[in-house]
Amino acid sequence: MAGLRQQFANAREGWTFDEEGYFANGLYSQEVVATGQQMGVRIFTRDERLYCYPALIRISPNEKAVSIDNTSDIF
Repeated sequence: MAGLRQQFANAREGWTFDEEGYFANGLYSQEVVATGQQMGVRIFTRDERLYCYPALIRISPNEKAVSIDNTSDIF
């Protein structure tokens, strides 16, 4: 068990992911649209917002938040 804990700690310390860049450069939005389309959901991007009738989705990288119909969740 100690070996597993050490492997987990090593993986966590070695993980480098630019989350702000991922959200700011639009990759997150593209992933959401692609996933929605794969699932048969009609979703498209306009004016930095995602539209999925009847919902409006706004991704705010600076605020680290995703708003769905003006209700925010922090990521």
